[in-house]
Amino acid sequence: LLIQENTFNLDNIKAVKEGMYAVNHGSQGTARRFFQDFPIKVAGKTGTAQESMVRPDHSLYAGYAPYDSPEVSAVVVIPFSGTNSTTPVFKEILTYYYKLNEDTTSEQYENILQ
Repeated sequence: LLIQENTFNLDNIKAVKEGMYAVNHGSQGTARRFFQDFPIKVAGKTGTAQESMVRPDHSLYAGYAPYDSPEVSAVVVIPFSGTNSTTPVFKEILTYYYKLNEDTTSEQYENILQ
């Protein structure tokens, strides 16, 4: 996607990015429990799409990392999976992409990038 100069108001872009960061790292973020100890700053948005009152909801997550200098993004959709089942999948994508494990610290992550 090519964004030309003056296509979007930069204040609006900043607000969206900060909101996506807060989803994962804010005190009331819907995905904070998945990323509170993650060594990478992640921006994302959780979502739920309802199809009917009888079937389970579809779960969605769109995100990117690292927050300050994005190099990977993904959208995860799992039909009929209920609420917030896609956030752990996105986290696993990042874990695989950055070759992390559960014990990787922020300092070790910085060394991976160098």
